[in-house]
Amino acid sequence: MTGRDLESRYRRLLTVYPWEHRRRYEEEMLGVLLEDARPDQRHPDIGDMTNLVLAGLRTRLGWTARGLADRAWHDAAAVTGLLAALTLLALNGHALVSKMELDRGPMAYPFGSGDGVEALDWLPIGVWAAVCVAVLAGLPRPAVALGWAALVVEIALFPAQYSTDPVPVVSGLWQLVLGLVAAIALTVPAPRRRALAVLGTRRLLTIIFALAAIVAVFLVNRLASSQLATDGSPYHVFPLHDNKIARRELELVGGSTGQVLFYLALLLAAGLTVLIAVATVDGPVRRRIAVLSAPVVTLVMLVNQTLDGWAVSNMNMGHPIYLVPAQWAALATVPLLTFAIALLLLRRREQTLRMVALGRTADRKSPTP
Repeated sequence: MTGRDLESRYRRLLTVYPWEHRRRYEEEMLGVLLEDARPDQRHPDIGDMTNLVLAGLRTRLGWTARGLADRAWHDAAAVTGLLAALTLLALNGHALVSKMELDRGPMAYPFGSGDGVEALDWLPIGVWAAVCVAVLAGLPRPAVALGWAALVVEIALFPAQYSTDPVPVVSGLWQLVLGLVAAIALTVPAPRRRALAVLGTRRLLTIIFALAAIVAVFLVNRLASSQLATDGSPYHVFPLHDNKIARRELELVGGSTGQVLFYLALLLAAGLTVLIAVATVDGPVRRRIAVLSAPVVTLVMLVNQTLDGWAVSNMNMGHPIYLVPAQWAALATVPLLTFAIALLLLRRREQTLRMVALGRTADRKSPTP
């Protein structure tokens, strides 16, 4: 019984190694450990435990690094870089629409800031459009340079913007992280035009047209709502986000409920089109795109679900209230933790798929009774 207890404890310790390593070497390592054990030993020695854990972690990191170097990761990085650049292009297009200075008329409807478009507002659109063109034209170096340049400018402007109006800056923090994801993904080496090859021309055009349609809906709604204000006609407002942290331009305005629902249906259809197009990408690439996108999605949820009170305080106090270090620590660590968990789940999922494939292969090769 003593030997069995020691063996089971060593087996639990060996789980720190990757599954692929254990499949090849676990029995051999276990035999050496049991042979070196004392006759009455029931627990692993501290030295053995330390060596196994440290060696297992080094091995696991090595397996992870080699896994990140496979072709599926390169393909996913190429596609993620392009999709992130297209999304940032659409987001900046929407921001430009919301800043359009239109005749508000006698009615003050809550739609957009209407502060007027400045020349610098076109710069992010031009940069991310150039990144997309460079990627599709097979020019990776200009795409990488432009992506990192745009990110550096955003980071440089962050302190000044945050000090004057922290709420919209924090609510848009996920866009900064999306830019970081785009820059890192574009930096990963990949064959020229690899994103186009993986997505396919039809799927890529579908995504581009859907994102353009989203911006077009907001533009048409902006113009139509301005006309309503000019005429003094009744209007209906539909908030696309009801949290206080959300920006005010995330609203639809229409002359009737049916008109607002029509705009909403167009937005939902375009968004669903993008999701379906990405969901039809090859499985290994699709799963890795989800892992790379996980920090951005997590940050959106974290800001929207936890900072409502802070946003309301900023609105009511009359002076900026800044995030405390613990809140910044959460905003930094939770997305990274989500990425690590998503990466672990991906590995487990693909290990399961490999084992299922091996089982099916063995079943096909086994003779039929």
